[in-house]
Amino acid sequence: MTNSKNRSELFGEVRIWYDRELLKLKELKIEKENQIRRDVPNSTVKADLLGRKFGRLTVVKDVGLIDKYSNGWLCECECGNKKRVRSRDLLKGATKSCGCLKSPWKKGIHSVNTKDIMSDDEVNL
Repeated sequence: MTNSKNRSELFGEVRIWYDRELLKLKELKIEKENQIRRDVPNSTVKADLLGRKFGRLTVVKDVGLIDKYSNGWLCECECGNKKRVRSRDLLKGATKSCGCLKSPWKKGIHSVNTKDIMSDDEVNL
């Protein structure tokens, strides 16, 4: 009996040590992530885009971080759809609409034969 009691006490001590070490690792990870955020250029400077218009999108709400380093905004498109967009995509012009501006080529209309649309005079030019 004493042998099994010693094992259970030992297991309890190991478990307590493990939990403490795991907590230390989690704290180090959080500290490292915070340090990375501080080291990223312009991470503390956040542009106020509220109310500004980019293409067909109007910024209506700050949604905080979208991913680890990107500030996000909720934008409303002229067509009525809403979309979450990164600040950098708005400022660089990479996102101008909710997707409603995609060309017919990207929507699958490119499969239509142009000879079917054009008149015989235009085809024979």
